[in-house]
Amino acid sequence: DTDIVGRYGGEEFLILLQGVDSHNAVSIAEKIRKSIEEYVFPKNDDSVTISIGISHFPTNGYLLDDLIFKADQALYFAKEVKGRNSVVNWNEEIVEIKDLKNFNLEVNIDNIFQDFDTVTNILETSKLYKTNKNLEEKISVYLTKLIAGTDADYASLVLFIDDEIKKYAKLKENDKLVKNVLIDEDIIYRVRSNKTIECFVNWDKDILNNGRFDKNIYSVLSVPIIIKDEVKAVAYLKASLKNKEFDKRDIYYVDLISGIFSGNILIN
Repeated sequence: DTDIVGRYGGEEFLILLQGVDSHNAVSIAEKIRKSIEEYVFPKNDDSVTISIGISHFPTNGYLLDDLIFKADQALYFAKEVKGRNSVVNWNEEIVEIKDLKNFNLEVNIDNIFQDFDTVTNILETSKLYKTNKNLEEKISVYLTKLIAGTDADYASLVLFIDDEIKKYAKLKENDKLVKNVLIDEDIIYRVRSNKTIECFVNWDKDILNNGRFDKNIYSVLSVPIIIKDEVKAVAYLKASLKNKEFDKRDIYYVDLISGIFSGNILIN
């Protein structure tokens, strides 16, 4: 009763299995594959087979687009590499389908640069290093651009300078930096340690807000700022899910503008 099946494209079907891990998903997929292979279709002498690609939330990603993309990669691998009539669970060893990935990248980058306000944010950020602003003032501008470009409720920057950790934050409705920096330290640690972007819906964690636990569900986006193969800072954005869920466009935007801003960290 909890599973969902639907047509997805001309020759593809999408199945959502709730509460199922990767191992059991493969077992279920194998049963489906075998039942199709053994089924005798009326007035059809040829056998019918299917191939299945699997991705798992949250093991293989948090965004719907990413999970579908990886399931599609696994499906392609099942058909073109394993020779059809097979089941493949997505993993890091699967060769990337470069044309499809590059197409997605080009579409998202193209969408970013079609928006005038976004282009303005990027250009203004690129000129920050020429100004006489101190680092804190530059960070304030950078956080404003993050909020403006993603419609986040909250943006913060955790800066790692030698053995010192500094935290800066801004709210959408306040142009000044706030002293009370509300971040999930576990996420910051993972992003810094793994040097990877994290984007997901924070379903199961309450954030302490002014002494009270906040029961709202949030969309979270966190991006490392890497200089010379070392994470020098981590950007952390949050938005109430009822108003906003971060998507691929937001990821590309934050990653791009953070990369541009990184020069100011290096200079200081």
